[in-house]
Amino acid sequence: MSTEPGTREQPLTVTSAARTVADQPRLFYLWRVNDISGVSGRGLVSWGVEWPNGRATTQWNGPRSGIWQTSEWDRTEDIIAVHGHDGATRLLYLPRPGVCEHCLTIAGSPPSLP
Repeated sequence: MSTEPGTREQPLTVTSAARTVADQPRLFYLWRVNDISGVSGRGLVSWGVEWPNGRATTQWNGPRSGIWQTSEWDRTEDIIAVHGHDGATRLLYLPRPGVCEHCLTIAGSPPSLP
């Protein structure tokens, strides 16, 4: 039997759980005020998630461009550095919901889900 974490013989153990709203993913979108490139159009151009560790994921909203690319980013500031076009695109957060009650459990003691 292997003792290396993550192998089939020994599954990974979760050591922490989300305890507060700040420990949970945060939803955002990119709103393009001015389409400098003429590709994406104006308005909603991408959906995104900012993860608790600061990394982010975006998916382009491609009805106009035909592009539905999903990208990973080290931080949201990098998204704006690449796609912000000097203020032509804004990253706007959706209101945060309350704390995920199921996420507040101690690792190893999952809640009873409905």
